[in-house]
Amino acid sequence: MYFGGQVLAEVKARGLAVTPDNERHVREDLRTAMGPAAMAKLALSGVDLTTERSTPLIIHASFAKRAERLGQRPVRPLMPAEIKERDRTEVENIDKAPPIALADYHFVNDGDLGQLNDFADSIVAKTR
Repeated sequence: MYFGGQVLAEVKARGLAVTPDNERHVREDLRTAMGPAAMAKLALSGVDLTTERSTPLIIHASFAKRAERLGQRPVRPLMPAEIKERDRTEVENIDKAPPIALADYHFVNDGDLGQLNDFADSIVAKTR
């Protein structure tokens, strides 16, 4: 699931323009209102957690790879300085670092989709 999608949906629901500033404001507002797990709560709202197990895992990419991907996306491309500012505000304002540090599994997503799928399959196999 893509947590950023939760923010974009809320930005649009509020009738705001999709801009980095509005995304930051909404992201921080959601976490203030719903707590640090706001994005997970929103993303999992349609999942029956009585039958599903949740395993904390983090999928992240190096700054260079994120800058490459975010700079090339057709909608809302970001420049390296904008990415660094977003990273800074997420660590300082919404405590994004602790869940990353405390996750049970980490995957550096600098490769291709096949490698990500292999990682996901390995986690599913380990947690069954």
